[in-house]
Amino acid sequence: MRVLNAINETQGNDIFKDWHKKNPECYLAHVLTMDAEREPFQIGYYNPKTSRMVTFVPTPSGLEVMEEAEVFKKEEAKVRQLNIDDIKFDIDHALETADSLQKEHYPSHAALKRIVILQHLKEGPVYNITYVTMAFSVLNIRVRADDGKVESHKLTNIIDTGKSFK
Repeated sequence: MRVLNAINETQGNDIFKDWHKKNPECYLAHVLTMDAEREPFQIGYYNPKTSRMVTFVPTPSGLEVMEEAEVFKKEEAKVRQLNIDDIKFDIDHALETADSLQKEHYPSHAALKRIVILQHLKEGPVYNITYVTMAFSVLNIRVRADDGKVESHKLTNIIDTGKSFK
């Protein structure tokens, strides 16, 4: 599985091991990609002491470490740990499932851009897939990483963010 391979590659790298020894409180929080076919995964580790995220990007030439950054979340929201043992379905399955749902339920909303974040939300581990569409809408589809089923889907108009469809 590509996601687990990227996580394991990151965790097996000496740069990560040295960093994690100095930051043992940090835990895996997300895997992000803007283009699952062409771009490397961004593996995010959350520091509960500082409420900041450090992102690692495995590349063919090694491991790139991004500067620690603020986490964009509601103040009361908790950044949950992503447990790799809960990831039973890979990103390819999640994307196939989401693409099929988009074509069936939202055929007039073709994607310009697709962003995927694997994270542990209150529903459990999910691929949170966001499509920015040519119809000035955002389609969000959540596919569970533990059983491969669609958790939810919602279409929101970018221009009129107060109006949602399902």
